[in-house]
Amino acid sequence: MLGIISQDDVAAGKVQIVVPEGFLDLSLDVVLTDLDRSFHLMLRNGVLVYVERDADPATPLQLTLSKSRLIQLAGGDTDSDGIDVRGDIDVLKQILGVLDQGDPDFQIVLP
Repeated sequence: MLGIISQDDVAAGKVQIVVPEGFLDLSLDVVLTDLDRSFHLMLRNGVLVYVERDADPATPLQLTLSKSRLIQLAGGDTDSDGIDVRGDIDVLKQILGVLDQGDPDFQIVLP
């Protein structure tokens, strides 16, 4: 599933969440070092949302990386350097496992 997503698709927002048999309830913090910004991401009932806030030590997973490395990661590059991981890496594996290439012809608002 993840192999068909390009980094360009991720950067352009052309990615959809495919919900497995049971809905997931996951969260992680992402610290973008090059932007000096932090985000809390939540995947719940097939919806991925985020809020900008400082990282919380109680969050199951914290990733510290650059924005470009985050785009590479979402595109499937889990092996390159440039990511500091604190916590349960299985959270990331589960989130990446439900990403799929979006439908470029999907119209959110129909005329």
